[in-house]
Amino acid sequence: MPTLIERLRAAREQWTTVEGHSFLIRRPTAYEAAHLMGRGNDDTAVVRTCVVAWRDVRELDIVPGGDDAPAAFSPDVLVEWAQDRPAIWNHIIGEVTRLVAEYFNAGEAVEKK
Repeated sequence: MPTLIERLRAAREQWTTVEGHSFLIRRPTAYEAAHLMGRGNDDTAVVRTCVVAWRDVRELDIVPGGDDAPAAFSPDVLVEWAQDRPAIWNHIIGEVTRLVAEYFNAGEAVEKK
């Protein structure tokens, strides 16, 4: 059975798909969001922190001539690869931004009631 911390983290997770690859994004906590997504911060930290798994990514997708087997998830590999794939990079950043905005907007709606 998952621990309490695992369940807490899983509640902030959502799969997103771009170019046939799926990425598990974990919305940062409010504290993390304030530090990760402030003005002037590097989006690399956002991707490295908020993407926690992938599906449908093969070594062949990452490295020309690579193996056709599924690639093991690595935040470092993801950053290096996605920085050269604007559609993937921009989609991930957009999804993290959307999830954070939804979270804060939902909190504001509760406070207004």
